[in-house]
Amino acid sequence: MPSTNIATIDPQQIFIQLGTKRITGFASGQYFSAVKRNDDSVYEEGSDGEGLRVRIPSNAWDLTITLMQSSRSNDMLWERYLLDLNAPGGLVLPFKVTHQGTQLVSAKTWITKPTDFTLSNGVETRVWPLLATFLVGTVQGISS
Repeated sequence: MPSTNIATIDPQQIFIQLGTKRITGFASGQYFSAVKRNDDSVYEEGSDGEGLRVRIPSNAWDLTITLMQSSRSNDMLWERYLLDLNAPGGLVLPFKVTHQGTQLVSAKTWITKPTDFTLSNGVETRVWPLLATFLVGTVQGISS
């Protein structure tokens, strides 16, 4: 028998923060992703079939935040990007995303390049790439 529960996602309940600033004005569709940059391990087989698994201690994650072109968070991200370019040693900030039971945090995050800039007679988006090291937390499903 199918479940009668309906899960709901409310973008107003999603909290994404870079440094001390909350990011708002998400685009329609996918507006956040976190992708681990490298595999946790590799496997190699020898000519006789014997195999070896090697763990890779990589903790880098590529984050993507997609905003509407009208979002004020674009201004903040652009300012943080310029500060990173001009600050001695760069600008490395904490990052956090939370929604229901999901929480991901990183103490060291930075914007890797500015968003592409486009204009049209329609609704455009601004895609911001970030890199986070040591992203930790939990990822859970959307509950009803």
